[in-house]
Amino acid sequence: MRLEIQRWLLIALISLSYISRVPGLIRQGWIGLPALVVGLLLATLFIRSLLRSSTKGALTFAVFAMVGLIVTLLNQIFLAPKILGLERASLVTITLMAAVPALAAMCAVDLWSAWSTKAKIPK
Repeated sequence: MRLEIQRWLLIALISLSYISRVPGLIRQGWIGLPALVVGLLLATLFIRSLLRSSTKGALTFAVFAMVGLIVTLLNQIFLAPKILGLERASLVTITLMAAVPALAAMCAVDLWSAWSTKAKIPK
């Protein structure tokens, strides 16, 4: 039951992430079209791999989520205030921004772990 909840949580996060970016990409016109198509392709591939209980797909998603977490933290702590001269976000805001990719990474690693051990159990 826990694995099914995690699987559907990840699918919801992927879908919401893509849907939230679509309006901005459409407003960019022809320049945003390639990103729109590639994003749809990647979202579809990740969702398909999660539905098939693919260990490689879960591990790949976990790596991408961790990269997203690291980039978010580096951007909010170092890049935005020091290089771009923007005001540093509050700790609560940074924590909320980092919580989503951290949750996704933990769920994906747990799914990968469960699916890879299930595949190794002799029947």
